[in-house]
Amino acid sequence: MHLSIKPTNSEWSLGPHGADVSFISKSPAKYLPSPDSTHQASKSQRYNHGQKQQQPTLPCNGRASTPTSNDPLDIEKAAASRRMEIILAESIEKIWQQDQDSVARVNQGRARAMCETQNLASESVAKLNNQGFETMERAKREDRESEARVLRLNGESKARIARENGESKARISNETKESAARIEAIQEASESRRPHEKTKPDS
Repeated sequence: MHLSIKPTNSEWSLGPHGADVSFISKSPAKYLPSPDSTHQASKSQRYNHGQKQQQPTLPCNGRASTPTSNDPLDIEKAAASRRMEIILAESIEKIWQQDQDSVARVNQGRARAMCETQNLASESVAKLNNQGFETMERAKREDRESEARVLRLNGESKARIARENGESKARISNETKESAARIEAIQEASESRRPHEKTKPDS
């Protein structure tokens, strides 16, 4: 950005020996040097060797006016005024540009910091959401696995009980049959001995 220096209500004041030049303007005071109180000249006139001469002024277009006389001192002072105006304008523009660059850097830093903060916050929220979703899915999976394990254990228990019951019934049946067969065999043996005992002669 280019800054055009067009001061309003401005004037140049020359010291009594042409050695000091001060610029008075409505521009921001922080960009302008303080006038030296020891070399203040009159705003309307100055006296050189007892004669009243017209002071060269700086109009609002940024150019020093042409001196009214051909006095080399007046010409030199007018040229010095033009040089001082150029130097002051360049200084003001340079400082203003540095301020603008500093503001731009600060704004960029703030924007970058805000962007990074938002990214971190978004990542944190996404991570928490993912962790919550994973926790819920893990809990559901564990519930399903627990239910399947309980059903499997119940089935195995019922099958074992049924098998044991069947084995017990078969064993009891076999034992019952074996006991009945033994009892029957004993009864038959007893009955087969009784006739011999009846026909045996007495002694």
